[in-house]
Amino acid sequence: MGWYYTYGASKKRIIEEICEGWKNEATGSGNVILKKCVRGNVLWTLNEVTGADGTKTKLIGCHLIGSSDGDWGYKPMDESMGPCYWSCPEEYLNEAPVVNENWRKGVAAYHERRRKRSVRKGDRAQLVHTSIERLNGMFVTIEGRRRSKVMARASDGTLLLVPPACLERVA
Repeated sequence: MGWYYTYGASKKRIIEEICEGWKNEATGSGNVILKKCVRGNVLWTLNEVTGADGTKTKLIGCHLIGSSDGDWGYKPMDESMGPCYWSCPEEYLNEAPVVNENWRKGVAAYHERRRKRSVRKGDRAQLVHTSIERLNGMFVTIEGRRRSKVMARASDGTLLLVPPACLERVA
């Protein structure tokens, strides 16, 4: 599937358009958005789809949102397509039947990595994947945040500004 653009639409309007849902009065089929969540330029939806025979099923939607020449649009996908995006809310996984096991494993791994990187003042963490090889494996104590970086103090007293992706919390 390709991208669908709406002339003069804003990002907010595109999200509203996607979440309107639809119903075919002649067949009774339709789509209702039960939940939605925007993470960056990805809109995650939990949909309830009604077939022409009246059967209902839930599915997870992944809508990429972007702009081209000032007009906003979207690219619709669902779990069956195995999107290369894993920021889907974990609660959606519990509410919709499994369609793509590998994709769900990727979503679970994504959220596990985020939990490991989530640090607070006073936490101990280990530096990983830094561009300075000698720092990899070093243990630090979290001092706070400064904009998008984390302030971490090394055992020798050195204060470091580190991207959160380079930290793994130590239990």
